[in-house]
Amino acid sequence: MNNLQYKHIEINLGRACNNTCIFCISDNNGIINKRFIDFKTVQNEMIFFYNQGYRSLGFLGGEPTIYPKIIQIARSAKKMGYNRISLTSNGVKLSDKVFCEKLIMAGVSRFSISIHSHTKEIEDYLTGVPGSFTKKIKGIKNLIYLNKQHIIKDSVALNVVVNKKNYKALDDIVSFFLKLGIDDIRFNFIVPDGSALGRNDLTPTYQVAKPYFYKIINDNEKKYRINVTFGEVPFCIFKNLYEKSNSLFQKYIGGFHDPIVDVSYSKFMKLNNGDYASIQDRFNWKEKNAQSHKVRLKRCLGCFFLGDCGGVLKTYLTIHKDIKIFTNFV
Repeated sequence: MNNLQYKHIEINLGRACNNTCIFCISDNNGIINKRFIDFKTVQNEMIFFYNQGYRSLGFLGGEPTIYPKIIQIARSAKKMGYNRISLTSNGVKLSDKVFCEKLIMAGVSRFSISIHSHTKEIEDYLTGVPGSFTKKIKGIKNLIYLNKQHIIKDSVALNVVVNKKNYKALDDIVSFFLKLGIDDIRFNFIVPDGSALGRNDLTPTYQVAKPYFYKIINDNEKKYRINVTFGEVPFCIFKNLYEKSNSLFQKYIGGFHDPIVDVSYSKFMKLNNGDYASIQDRFNWKEKNAQSHKVRLKRCLGCFFLGDCGGVLKTYLTIHKDIKIFTNFV
């Protein structure tokens, strides 16, 4: 199935998490936002989108694996008729192989694991939890084993947030996880928001990271030959690649491969009686990202990739103000 031919809904289960990543865009230190969405609300959202024709579903957090009824929710989604159920996770709880098997039996068919280094020191620093790297690696190995047994219906992929602590080692990250059996890696440039708002110490410039992006592309074409894509990077940063080969350009830019993603997101408000109520927000991620998080510079206007690219992250420009690096495709 071509990714662009199906509608995909991501349901946020709440912001509670067992990591404290220093670049978490969901963290605003509000205890209200650390709550889980109640089971009935999640189920109602699944029904709503199923009736709208969605058959691909994903669960987001926070950390969805610590959602108290994650098995029941996955099972309910499968019974409802969703034929592709994905889980975006930090992988810590997946170190329990039995738990992995329960998720798969319940209906989860794809796992996207967030891990940002091939070393214990950097990963534990970025996630803020000592020992998380060891558990994540065990979880990834569990998934790779189950995938090789053809127990996982779709795939296992990694999501790496590119930041100042890891951008020089991206090629090493690919090599390390390839040896474990991973063949699908997404590199998302850090969004300096939430915990990372204004963090120059975490946010490299696109220009300084660019050579390392190109090294991965070159090495992947020559030896790795796995699925590698880049996200949250203005398309013009890869203009040299486009001028060399349009097919390579489209191969490595995630925006050309991502499905049409809608999001169901809940915010909490405190009531006068002390209870909490959740408020649902439904939106298209691409449109929301372009309208709320990005800015279209004057030099972006007229670029024939502007609709897919969306522009430059607003929070990036509060840290790095040099806009001369951005050009357009005309």
